[in-house]
Amino acid sequence: MIRSGLITMIREKSDQGKSPYAISKELGISENTAKKYINNRGKSLKHGLSGKTKSSKLDPFKKDIDDYMKQGILNCSVIFDRIQEKGYDGGITIIKDYIKPFRPLKTRKAVERYETPPGKQAQMDWGIVHYVDGEGKSHKTPAFIMIMGNSRAKYVEFTKRCDYYSLVRCMLNAFEYFGGIPETVLTDHMKTVVIRAESGKAIFHTRFSEFAADMGFVPKLCRVRRPQTKGKVERLVH
Repeated sequence: MIRSGLITMIREKSDQGKSPYAISKELGISENTAKKYINNRGKSLKHGLSGKTKSSKLDPFKKDIDDYMKQGILNCSVIFDRIQEKGYDGGITIIKDYIKPFRPLKTRKAVERYETPPGKQAQMDWGIVHYVDGEGKSHKTPAFIMIMGNSRAKYVEFTKRCDYYSLVRCMLNAFEYFGGIPETVLTDHMKTVVIRAESGKAIFHTRFSEFAADMGFVPKLCRVRRPQTKGKVERLVH
């Protein structure tokens, strides 16, 4: 088939009074082709395959698949094995494509929002802040962040490093800023807080445990790969 733009040119030249022969020579097509598109003006030209539908290897087995789905069987591998036993010799991809519209939509389980009483909990974390100096140079620096669970009061301090001493200094400054110490401080498994895990239980650094005991708060760890546990501070970090 030729492009629609060429068909338009054929008809425009015909309107200018040129013969099919002259048009064929000018456009580099056969005279019969020029006549075809001039004579079929206003008619929709059908493709040679129009009206024909391509059969699929899956067609003879669709009723079986429908029956399986009515029984609650939507596992493509299971259906593939079953119809293979009945003579199906196609692939599994067309089975997946056929079943996909019938699958129930997956819904993500809602995360229950957990609120704490005043003074009960604080959440802390480290973040990286990018900035550009007066000379146009790009830099990044660590930022300590603590947020109170109930009031959402925030404390942010920029530091040069994320070591233990920087952490303790920032926490002390945060407690002074808030005017008190929360009962618990929720954190992730940062190296300055946790040494290792034994039998699924985290082991705190001795000096951090002693610091917590001296200050009067209980350190708690959020679940691994579960940032929602301390979602208030995570929203500030990211």
